Amino acid sequence: MTQGPIGNLHEQEANSVIAGWLNKAGHGWQADAERTGALVGSNERPDIIIRQGDRMPVIIECEWGRPAVKDATRRLGHRLISEKRPFTEVIAVGIDNLCRADTRAVLRRRLDENERIFTIQLATDPFVTDKNSIWPGVPLAATPADLVAYCEYSQVPQSVIDRESERIAEHIYSAGMMLHNSIRQTANLQHATLAKLREIVGCEDDAEATRTACAIWLIAIDLQNDLANNSTTLQNANLKTTQGLKDNTLVVRALLQHHLLDAWRTIQKVNYLPVMELAISCLQAGSMGSRISDLLAYLEEISIDLNTLHAKHIYNFPGELWQRLVGDREERAAHYTKPEIAELLATLSAQRFRNRSAEEIAGLNLMDAACGTGTLVGAGERALRRLYSMQGGRDPELHRKRMEEHVIALDINGIAGTLTAKRLTDMEVTQDYAKSKVAVVTHEAGSLSLLNPQITGITDYLGYGGVAATPGLNNELGLFHIAHGSIHWALMNPPYSRPRKGRIQATTGLDKLRPLAAKSGWKMSHGQAGLASDFGNMCNMRLAPGGVFAHVLPLTAAHSGSWKQWRAELEKDFENIVAIANVSS
Repeated sequence: MTQGPIGNLHEQEANSVIAGWLNKAGHGWQADAERTGALVGSNERPDIIIRQGDRMPVIIECEWGRPAVKDATRRLGHRLISEKRPFTEVIAVGIDNLCRADTRAVLRRRLDENERIFTIQLATDPFVTDKNSIWPGVPLAATPADLVAYCEYSQVPQSVIDRESERIAEHIYSAGMMLHNSIRQTANLQHATLAKLREIVGCEDDAEATRTACAIWLIAIDLQNDLANNSTTLQNANLKTTQGLKDNTLVVRALLQHHLLDAWRTIQKVNYLPVMELAISCLQAGSMGSRISDLLAYLEEISIDLNTLHAKHIYNFPGELWQRLVGDREERAAHYTKPEIAELLATLSAQRFRNRSAEEIAGLNLMDAACGTGTLVGAGERALRRLYSMQGGRDPELHRKRMEEHVIALDINGIAGTLTAKRLTDMEVTQDYAKSKVAVVTHEAGSLSLLNPQITGITDYLGYGGVAATPGLNNELGLFHIAHGSIHWALMNPPYSRPRKGRIQATTGLDKLRPLAAKSGWKMSHGQAGLASDFGNMCNMRLAPGGVFAHVLPLTAAHSGSWKQWRAELEKDFENIVAIANVSS
């Protein structure tokens, strides 16, 4: 930071105010200002350093008016004392010149009230070639809550996540081959078992079906261990970790199939059905062969790797893994949203709610009607929780209440629903929830069935027979309502799919909806924007007054006439739209 006072404060005290506020706002980290002797081979003092456990430390450099990119760039390639990895990105912050006259108390009040007093951008190492594009590459007008989001992101850079998920995907490919070979040993039953697996996971290819099953088991094993270590309810129900299950066997390293099934059913008694149902179905699909125990033990070893970065509450590891395992994503309209795109879109659009009270924020209904693996809805939920904390919210049961009442995630794909439920559960694994609004929509038009103005509810909770609510209680066959005007924030990467090159349109039944939608004044699209604009119309129909529709915009759709026309017509009556062109689509 450049020399000079902030009101009655000198530079070091100003950094101390910001660091002290970050200590309060962050998730279990320690922020220090102006530490001497912190960098290897340099006597310079970083403005702010944030550390948290085994994650990458974060350096923040500040100056008046514009982000301190020059200072931040000087830190690249250095490393902190006792740290092995050099910095490949540093956060550059500019503080609004209006704050120059602030006292220490006034600056702290601005931070507490989440005023937009910062501009932020990341300085990145140009010699690091294995990283994805970082969000954003230009200064972003930002609030203190946005700075927290940058700090969380920078603690585990996307390049690290990419390498780790790629390595785990390679293990899953090996596990899938092991499973395939083990099933083939059961000569009389192999065809029936593989056919059942293909049916359960929705794959036409045996190899994809077996690796998909392995990935689903990996996710279930990971959740089991987290709950056994953190959930008081399930600890009281005698849920054991997978290591605890192995300790009860006479075979070294063996993880027995029936022990896992018993553990997963114990979890289901609390709920978590969106995550566990698919794993149980796959494990019961038929004879898995003699090597299944060794395979499950191998998956348990892989699950340990998911925890090495200590970032599951931030990153969607199942989603990162899935994009490397799934087959024809275009035919399935399954275009993966990169985490940095999701974080940026969520951060930008959540600012529309920054003047709401903590109680109002806690009650906002967030919906992703094409949730995929849950990357976007997870980013949105984290953004809301940051705002909630900034406004003084301290409800210890916030996660349970939002999971049960306020987060709506819909998809036409059962695996997508499972991954979304796991992603949301990872955000606060210590807190149980008895039901959820994560649903697989089996209507032939998927979530677009909500374009029918007469429909107010979705009936297909994730799980069989609408059971994703408290077991044993009548829940109207899993019905929950999405009434007109009930959604405060619709956040999504709408499916962008059209039939071509022999592919089949992923969502059918749209022709039946056209006359129904027309009665409400919605003209469904036929052009290149395809399903995306239809999802926009559906969201607008369900949004509350003042609601926000935030979406990722595929570049090809961004230049199409049908999308531009839809956008122009929608903006006549609806101002709260946030769009980002997604180069990864």
